[in-house]
Amino acid sequence: TKDINPKNHALWTLGDLYTYLTQWAYEVYDETEHPVLGTTPRCTYELGLKLSGEREHRQIQYNQEFILATHPSTRNGVAKIQPGRGIKLNYIYYWNDAFRNPEIEGKKVPIRYDPMDIGVAYAYSQGRWLKCISQYYSIFCSHSEKELLLATAEIKRLGKLTRSSTSISAVRLADFISNVQDHETLLLQRLKDLEMQNILNAPSTHPEPITDFPKLRQSNHNDLPEIASQSIETKDIGTVSLETLPIFEEYN
Repeated sequence: TKDINPKNHALWTLGDLYTYLTQWAYEVYDETEHPVLGTTPRCTYELGLKLSGEREHRQIQYNQEFILATHPSTRNGVAKIQPGRGIKLNYIYYWNDAFRNPEIEGKKVPIRYDPMDIGVAYAYSQGRWLKCISQYYSIFCSHSEKELLLATAEIKRLGKLTRSSTSISAVRLADFISNVQDHETLLLQRLKDLEMQNILNAPSTHPEPITDFPKLRQSNHNDLPEIASQSIETKDIGTVSLETLPIFEEYN
C-alpha cells in the first residue's frame, strides 16, 4: 500500500547515502572502541594482518582488466564482426581499426559494454580487449544503457500513437537522445545516471595503516579526567590571539 511503499518515503539520494554510509563505516564504526574487542575494529583488522600476513597473492587488483571482466555482455555473449561496420549492440554499430584485418572479419567475438556509457564497447580478439567507438559517439558518449532502453521504448510508443514506422536505428536514437530535454522520463533518468557517475568517480576510501597497536584490553574511563588534568597542569597555555591563528581550509 501507499503507507508502506518505500518509494513514497524515500528522502535520500544515492549520492548522499553513499557519502554518509562511507563516513559511518570508516570514520565512526571503524574508529570506535568495540566493547568485545577492547579496541577499534580497524586496529583489530590491522593487527590480524600483521600476525597472519596480507596474502597479497590472493588480492584482486581493481584495474582495467578487472573492470572489463565485470562489465555485462549481451544474451549471446558474442557479436559478429561485419566488414566495414564492426560489431552491433542494441541497434548501434561499434568500430575499431583492428577490424580491418581480413583474418577476423566475419568472426564472432566475445563482447562487453559499459552500462554507464553506451558510447564505447569492447571486443575480445587476437588475445586482447579492443575498445570500440560507437556511431554518433559525440551524442551517445556518457549516456547510459537505461537511457537507451527508455529512448527505444518512447520511440515505439510514439510510433504506435502516430501509426508510423517504429524501426529503431542508431540515427533515430541519436536524434532522440540529443533532444532529451524535451522528454521528462529520459531527463529524470539522466539525473540519476549523473548521480551514479559521481559515486563511480569518487576516490576510494582506504584507512591509513596502523603501526602502533594498543593492547587488547578494556579501557578504564575513570582515568580520563586524571590524564586530562595532568596535561593541563604541565603545559603553559598562555593567551591565544584568534587573529594570529592560520586558516588551513574552509568547510562549506
